[in-house]
Amino acid sequence: MVAALAAALLGCAHEAELLERADDGCGARPTEEMRFSCRVSQRIEEGMAGASVEVLGPLEIAVAVGPDVRARADLEPLLAVCRDAPDLCAAGVDTQIELLRSALELGGGPAPIDASAVRAVIKPREYLDELRVAMREDGVPENELEASLPVHRPFIGDLVTVYVQDLPSSMAMLMPESAARLGLDAEALDRLALRNLRVACRDFGHAPVEAGSRIRRLTAGDSYESSRLLLPEAWRPLAETVEGELLVAAPSRDVVLFTGDANAEDVARLQALAREHAATDAWPIDETIFRLGPHGWTAAESSSDVAEIVEGRERCGPDGCPRAGVQLAE
Repeated sequence: MVAALAAALLGCAHEAELLERADDGCGARPTEEMRFSCRVSQRIEEGMAGASVEVLGPLEIAVAVGPDVRARADLEPLLAVCRDAPDLCAAGVDTQIELLRSALELGGGPAPIDASAVRAVIKPREYLDELRVAMREDGVPENELEASLPVHRPFIGDLVTVYVQDLPSSMAMLMPESAARLGLDAEALDRLALRNLRVACRDFGHAPVEAGSRIRRLTAGDSYESSRLLLPEAWRPLAETVEGELLVAAPSRDVVLFTGDANAEDVARLQALAREHAATDAWPIDETIFRLGPHGWTAAESSSDVAEIVEGRERCGPDGCPRAGVQLAE
């Protein structure tokens, strides 16, 4: 029953199930995100007496009770739950309904932001580009696009840091109006999110990707594996366990791989695994390989950069290694 709900919401149920739901009016929506938003809006209307729901865009809805009380919701975290854990999809919808009910009780403003739940995740820059395209298609004026994006800042290369609110069974992107309610500027918000990550993400447990391999994978299982790249200082103990300098890849949200750069075969295998996961995982990020240096991460920006990592070690001096990319201060 629960799995069927998840499948129906996602629009990926068996053909017979989709035909049974053909009168819901959602099947003709052009994208998965729009179909999902349509179906979730129907569930919310069923679960909130007297509420009307409007789909504003891909994964964004507005709920109104009467003419003057209105709240908005980002459905991306719920979509993540329904994709990754179908058995939790129904509970995720119930959680979304409760969050919206709380917001409406506050007069339509967003639910209170718990500062201790603010964290940060890594996304590819294309994620923001896709949001802009979707909003343009939905008629959002050009001068409102940036203010309608989740709060974010550059990370390394083509990656960005996006701020989120951690929820019991999902995470919600932190929108500008919610961030403003915290009363923090950009730097203070970043410090808060990283401090919360340090507290919540102390588990750097790992295991070989296969028996006998020198390439290891983080095993926390908390959906913040890739966020740990935002804490370069926390990787120093792991750097002491590898041969050579530490190399790390975060090809998708839940997959973080690392090894040392002393063995060329390990470097090549790390690159191959990163490429494979970035191409096939449900929540891809990037196949970039990162090296941990004295001042933080350095990103190898091409295959040739990665191929030269072993040679680069021989050219490292007291100020670090000559490598293209952006370094983060610790």
